[in-house]
Amino acid sequence: MPNRGDKNALTKTQQRKKEHLELCLDTESVSSPSRTGFEAYRFVHNALPEIDIDEIDLSTTFLGKRLKAPILISSMTGGFDLARKVNRNLAAAAQALGLAMGVGSQRVAIEEPSAAASFALSPRRVDDRGRCADASPQRTSGSRAAGGQS
Repeated sequence: MPNRGDKNALTKTQQRKKEHLELCLDTESVSSPSRTGFEAYRFVHNALPEIDIDEIDLSTTFLGKRLKAPILISSMTGGFDLARKVNRNLAAAAQALGLAMGVGSQRVAIEEPSAAASFALSPRRVDDRGRCADASPQRTSGSRAAGGQS
């Protein structure tokens, strides 16, 4: 994304962001035994067969938007091509599940303006089965490009 002699050259910040993502994708690094702090706790199983799961409503309103659950997906990366794909996939999942999404630090885009594209998420629409598809860039009267709701 930097506009330098080598098209593939990354700035120092972009390279650091790329390394963060590579670390998360390294299954040996993230699945090795480590302490989480939960080792000291044991939870007593308490089945609740009298509760109808269909009656449980986790929905909430956050910043004026209705969410299906109080969960925020916070993307952690940007600044290189794979980051854009990751961010778009996270955005599609958030939209399909009715969750909030925030972008992580955009410092890399300030330092390297061409990296801003990795944070640009195309509007999505979700069908009745929760599948996402890129929305048409043209807006029709009475519809919202991001959600397809009137």
